Amino acid sequence: MDFVEVLLVSKGKDIILVVVDRLTKYGHFVALSHPFMAVTIAQEYLTHVYKLYGALKSIILDRGKIFLSTFWHELFRRLKTRLKLSIDYHFETNVLYGQAPLIHLPYLVGMSSIATLDRSLQHQQMLKFHFQRA
Repeated sequence: MDFVEVLLVSKGKDIILVVVDRLTKYGHFVALSHPFMAVTIAQEYLTHVYKLYGALKSIILDRGKIFLSTFWHELFRRLKTRLKLSIDYHFETNVLYGQAPLIHLPYLVGMSSIATLDRSLQHQQMLKFHFQRA
């Protein structure tokens, strides 16, 4: 879990809460407005993530004060979820993989003889390109 901040305001929202499933790499993006409190984050977490997955076994968070609040610890204690706080701040913490990021070789058009797989991999490369530029 982390935040993307300092965004242009859209429909009154200027922050994105990002929650990524380490196993499937599926991301949940929740728009928020500044200022927010731990109660707001907890409610959005319950609304957008908990309803889909239920209580998680562990969550990796950065050490921002919003994540260190007593409220969060109590919420996750009640949900029987173990909090794992990262050492560094932000992406260098390897939150996504729990280790150094894997090196992904780029997909080149025509590497697969299966047309559906070929199209899917092309779309994946396009999404990756646009996420990196965002």
